[in-house]
Order: sequence, then C-alpha cells, then structure tokens
Amino acid sequence: MHRSIRDLGIDRLSVTERIALAQEIWDSVAESVQQTPPGDAAVAELERRRAEDDLEPETAIDWQEIRSAARHRWAAD
Repeated sequence: MHRSIRDLGIDRLSVTERIALAQEIWDSVAESVQQTPPGDAAVAELERRRAEDDLEPETAIDWQEIRSAARHRWAAD
C-alpha cells in the first residue's frame, strides 16, 4: 500500500523536521538490513572470494593501504 507524503501529513512538516524524519527512516532501514542474513548468492560469493584469497594470499591488499589510497584520491579530487 503506497501512502503519499500528503496522506501522512509529512508535507506539513518544516524542512528541518522532514530531514530529521528522512534520517530516522534511513537509520531504521539500515538497522533492518544489518539484521537480515545474507542471501545464498552473497554467501556463495563470499566463499568464492575466501577460496581465491586462500589460493593466492599475496594478492590481498591490506585495509590500511586501501583506506590510504582512497583518502589520497579523495583529497586529489
């Protein structure tokens, strides 16, 4: 059932209140997603990647290196 912002009275809220509500909705969605177990396809992909890493551990990139590269690139943009 689709309900519009008018049906819910959201259109009568101030911009600040609507932003706060949007954040609250987003947080509730994120919490629900975190509590949802991964599907079969995601589990299979994780297992495939683990097996690949086990076969060639030298190809793994340290998290600190990834983060450093991302920060460097972000600062350059």
